[in-house]
Amino acid sequence: MIVPEAVLRDAAIALPPGYELRTFRAGDEDEFVSLLKSAGFDYWTRDTLSAALQKALPEGIFIAVHAPTGALAATAMATHNPAEHHPFGGELGWVAGRPDDRGHGLGAIVSTAVIRRFAQAGYSRVYLKTDDFRLPAIRTYLKLGLLPFINAHDMESRWRAVCEKLSWPFTPERWPRVPFAPPPGNPAQAPEPSVEPQPAPVNNERRHPVLDRTRKIIEDGGTVRMILYGDSISEVGRTPGWFGGASCLANNYGQQLAAMLREGYPQAAFEAINFGVGGQNTYEGLGRIDYLAPLKPDLVLLEFGPNDAGFHFLIPEETQLALKTLVEWIRWRHSCDVVVVGMGGNNPLAATPACDPTIAVQRRVAEELHVPFADLRTAVLAATDNGRRWADFHMDADNCHPTDRGHRVWAEAMFAVIQQNLRSS
Repeated sequence: MIVPEAVLRDAAIALPPGYELRTFRAGDEDEFVSLLKSAGFDYWTRDTLSAALQKALPEGIFIAVHAPTGALAATAMATHNPAEHHPFGGELGWVAGRPDDRGHGLGAIVSTAVIRRFAQAGYSRVYLKTDDFRLPAIRTYLKLGLLPFINAHDMESRWRAVCEKLSWPFTPERWPRVPFAPPPGNPAQAPEPSVEPQPAPVNNERRHPVLDRTRKIIEDGGTVRMILYGDSISEVGRTPGWFGGASCLANNYGQQLAAMLREGYPQAAFEAINFGVGGQNTYEGLGRIDYLAPLKPDLVLLEFGPNDAGFHFLIPEETQLALKTLVEWIRWRHSCDVVVVGMGGNNPLAATPACDPTIAVQRRVAEELHVPFADLRTAVLAATDNGRRWADFHMDADNCHPTDRGHRVWAEAMFAVIQQNLRSS
């Protein structure tokens, strides 16, 4: 959703009796995390809060306090979080309320306080992300004047369903949107990707042949265009001297994997194309899907996760939805093969708490959509002796970026998965 300029300019606050408004301060940490958990953000911890504090605007975390008891009743956060469709953008996020304080409009109050803080800081682009099922929150945002943002083919139908449930006018012609390429064939007849989890087919039945396009290109002696679609570990060429943590392009996992595939399948050629942007989580990566077409992909390796678990935190359900959409739309638009790359993660001796839940939903998406899953976490833990030799394969003991040796481990793990699936397809 987008905060219109008029709302940025005219946002006003009226506190109900018995409540006060202030910003986050030292000593709030444990109660703040409990407040987020009570609102359904079960994966919040002190580490999650520490990561959020690094992105929040100064005096940008607002808290409604129950004055008689001093209890934290509601909160919302202003973070500097540019994204593909929101350059220089600020994100209104982590809106949460204590169940005991519902009915006082506190969600609207803390959200308005965040909007006013963005306006004070000079932001002209403010957005928020939410889930289809958070109907009370969506009603609050709509009443505040926020507008749905149409940035994908399924977005209108999803908003139609939400508006029907809320008895809210469905007026997509008035909502901001971005251009995106039509799906192949007749757009009016093309099915939209489901936003609800679908049960896996029984009897190991597959909806799509696994790596079928890659296998056919190999049999024909052609060239497989392999796209490394991910974050900073897949990023090469955007920042001088940066090769995903490797010392040079040839040692990045994509080039090492291409070399292994050329050796294993000498009748064909393999081209590795880096399509990574440092710092992006899976949702931000989803915002680049329209830029994939010029690369003419045959095989896409979806490598996200470290930022979801920390730097640009997403709750696992958000990662799952974004990753599922990526897999479905890449296969639909390009009729190409996809491999879900489970993240290597951080040193288990000092890992972020969200690491394991993020990997779990990555695996779940691969299983539901019947695409190969590269279990890098298992490979990396084996190579590093469960973290005791982490610095031998990464830039330092607390870093998720692999060095040349680490990229070799990545490439070997992906090669094994691709080879196994080519044999069974």
